[in-house]
Amino acid sequence: LEQALTLAPAEPEVYNDLGIARIAAGQVEAAVQVWEENLRLHPAFGPSYFNLGRALAGAGQIQRARAYWRRGLELMPDHPMAAQLRPLLERD
Repeated sequence: LEQALTLAPAEPEVYNDLGIARIAAGQVEAAVQVWEENLRLHPAFGPSYFNLGRALAGAGQIQRARAYWRRGLELMPDHPMAAQLRPLLERD
């Protein structure tokens, strides 16, 4: 995946997949960095907001996670996680 990223840096899906692979390898901070970079380069790529939020929540950074989830829901209101997230985000 890292080689794919060098070959296709304009593809937000490659960054997203690399973040998923890093999470699977237990590299949470590395995954967070990849998703943050993806969103810097591709701010309209909704899936990375959800994945980044999930990683941050798992690391105990709930407020940051909520901010990313809110933005993800703005971009993708019908995302599969939407039904789970809306009640959590309405508590604020």
